[in-house]
Amino acid sequence: MTDDNLGGDGGESNKTEAEFGAKSGASGSAGGDAEAKPEDPEVKLAAAADALSPTSTDDEVKAVLELLAEARIGFAAKRKILARAKKSTRQPIADLKRDLAPLEQKVTRAQRQAERLARGDTRPEFPAPSPNAEWLPQINVLDKVLGRGRLFDPEPPMRDVDGFATGVFVRRAVGLHTLTSAGANADETGATQLPAPEQPLLSRLSEAELAELIERHIAYVDNDEQLVHLGS
Repeated sequence: MTDDNLGGDGGESNKTEAEFGAKSGASGSAGGDAEAKPEDPEVKLAAAADALSPTSTDDEVKAVLELLAEARIGFAAKRKILARAKKSTRQPIADLKRDLAPLEQKVTRAQRQAERLARGDTRPEFPAPSPNAEWLPQINVLDKVLGRGRLFDPEPPMRDVDGFATGVFVRRAVGLHTLTSAGANADETGATQLPAPEQPLLSRLSEAELAELIERHIAYVDNDEQLVHLGS
């Protein structure tokens, strides 16, 4: 009878172990589900920064900085990641910030270009020159872009024989009117006269009109990655 009781206890023990195993399996499954969730970008960046070392190559450090530039995290969080990278690589944080800046500008530029393309803005982008910048590099840009034009332009940029920017403007001849049968018979009065027909004429562009033409074809951006007009 005692043996039976012992056997019964063994059965209960086996049952308990089985239940524990089932619970452990469920916990493991839950743990697996938790691991399958997307990782916090700040945690991922922190791990990447901690993985660096004083012997890390420039490309390895740049790869982490590129991830940091693309990450959608706050300024304070980025400072923490840079501090981790500084501790891991023993590089001055000023050097890391210097290398990060152009990468952030590249990401910002790509995002802005994507937004412009979504709006249907396909203008080529160039950095805005400083007020004292040389003329020739910008003249080359203007010649290249305006000389090529765009396929969907109803009126491509033009120059006259003297090299001045030119546009087509529609005008009516002043002091003239359209001849009709009534006018030929002198039965037409000034109130009933038809205006002279419109005629397209090639005319040189004013400074303001040329500025509008340039802005329709070229997108200039400043150091803050903002769209600006071309300075005179």
